[in-house]
Amino acid sequence: MGRQASTSAGKSRRRFTFIAPLVKLQRGGSMFVLPIPEDVSAAIGRRGPVPIVATLNRTVELQASLVPMGKGRHRLQLNARTREELDIKPGDLVRVVLRVPEKPPVLPMPADLALALGEVDLQQTFATLPSGKQNHILLWIEEAARPQTRAKRIATAVEVTFRVREKAYERERRHKPQA
Repeated sequence: MGRQASTSAGKSRRRFTFIAPLVKLQRGGSMFVLPIPEDVSAAIGRRGPVPIVATLNRTVELQASLVPMGKGRHRLQLNARTREELDIKPGDLVRVVLRVPEKPPVLPMPADLALALGEVDLQQTFATLPSGKQNHILLWIEEAARPQTRAKRIATAVEVTFRVREKAYERERRHKPQA
């Protein structure tokens, strides 16, 4: 597949350079991804969403999260706007420079999500989520093309945040000594 990966570690971030093909996945609709080489996923050393900053083909920089794809591997999803900007189609090779910040910044919260979380007193719970998870949710909401889709995604984010609060409450209750 012609992928070469090189890594370098710095104090505040790690950097990885490799070439990956754009792949179109057909599960539940079309999704376009760059598979992250196994050695890069292993060097990152984290499962689950991983916040990154990537430069693609030396022209497009984006802040996103790598998405887990099982067995410790990750992929980088590319939306239509990014693919258009890069002028790429499935099978095209993409040069990727990936940086994994030690303390990733959290994206700004959209007003409509803040309002929805505020209505059910969940802003503090959302803020306790790892920054990568917050960014993943925020990007997912921002990428909605239609207002109806955005509203559904906001409702799902509120639901997920509510479940996080409920799980924390249950854990706390189980570990409290009975009086």
